[in-house]
Amino acid sequence: MAAYFDLEIWQFDVVKAFLNASRAKEQPITVTLPEGFAESGKVALLEQALYGLKDSLLLWYQEFTKTLNLNGMEASPEELCLFYTADRKVFLVVYVDDFKVAYRAEDKEKAQNIINRIGGSLEAAQASMADVLTQNGNSQHTEDNDVTMTGTNGSEKKDVKLEDLFADGDSDEEFPSSRPNGVKPSSPPVAPSSPLENGNGISSSDPELLRMFYQRLFPFRYLFQWLNHSQKPTNDFAHREFALTIHNATGNEIYLRYQSYPTADTIRKDIISKLPSRFEIGPVYTTNPTRPQVITFPEQLQAPREGAMLRYRLDGLR
Repeated sequence: MAAYFDLEIWQFDVVKAFLNASRAKEQPITVTLPEGFAESGKVALLEQALYGLKDSLLLWYQEFTKTLNLNGMEASPEELCLFYTADRKVFLVVYVDDFKVAYRAEDKEKAQNIINRIGGSLEAAQASMADVLTQNGNSQHTEDNDVTMTGTNGSEKKDVKLEDLFADGDSDEEFPSSRPNGVKPSSPPVAPSSPLENGNGISSSDPELLRMFYQRLFPFRYLFQWLNHSQKPTNDFAHREFALTIHNATGNEIYLRYQSYPTADTIRKDIISKLPSRFEIGPVYTTNPTRPQVITFPEQLQAPREGAMLRYRLDGLR
């Protein structure tokens, strides 16, 4: 979005964020005195929000919202962690203690003033913001060098080709590439006008394109952990139905139901072997859906939960 709207980005975080928020006296919390300060029969009254308390995040949200309101920024009614000025020229997004400010180059001075005022109120961020914003053009650094950011304007950009992001070989031992040795991949195609076809006339169901996507990009391990609810294989995954849409040699679609896999490796192997243009995540059955011949009574093959089917389409693959 920053590149599309030609915005510059400034990021900072707030030191000890929760401790900036004061606790309500109507809900007192007492704590034991630390070692070396303890006195018999005495406790301390907690005046600030403390990490580990369940209401600290809410108190912190209320604190930074009040601070931003005092500095001329209001929260979006649709997204309460998005703030902007009344003239919609400076935007600020908050994620816990991380702040991102977006603005156009001509509004840099206004954004800088807002950031400085926020920093004066919230013990913000490991470096003098005024100094950082004015040093090295658009480059921003934190004091401990944990974060280095560059604005979207005024900095030299380097073109990176898609194939440079991956290893030289695009095949593995189990599924070798059909591309002849010594032939380098072409540069990425121009974005297609249709989601089903790119500028070179290659369909999103092209086998080589699908093979590259499944081998290099698709997160099979995360899919397994999400549906399995555990690191070790369980029936939550092994008894789940997958439905695949594949294409035969003439280009006709074939719909395969009741596919199931015990592990992440087996689903990866089968998906890369069949190269479906779409697969659907179905329900979990009381038995393995790929072996209906072992069912004595029809009621044994039931979907007791998670009956909704999720569809994963590759029509928009570039």
